[in-house]
Amino acid sequence: MCASEFIASYRADADADAGTKPMPHTVLVAIVKQPINYWPLADKEVCHVGVPVAVVVADRRSAAEDAAALVEIEYEPVPAVVDRRKALDAAAPHVRLDTPDNVVACAARSVRGR
Repeated sequence: MCASEFIASYRADADADAGTKPMPHTVLVAIVKQPINYWPLADKEVCHVGVPVAVVVADRRSAAEDAAALVEIEYEPVPAVVDRRKALDAAAPHVRLDTPDNVVACAARSVRGR
């Protein structure tokens, strides 16, 4: 890969001063207990498949693909809970590290499924 083709790469943990800010994910309404913000690049945790972890900028697609192939990420698996009722238990693993529990919103009444 020619050096002039590769322009830059970014990671949240290495480029904290890059001016990134969280992007609000929820609309602030009365039932929202804890608004969730997403960062353009994952920083301390990756909550699901598809979360961007790095960005590569290059003059040509092939150069970007070559540089992206050099990105190495180490993931540490954390416990998961897949039952929504068990997820409400205080001892259940949290979906996100920055939240006190797994409850995002509280409604005054429940609506039964169709």
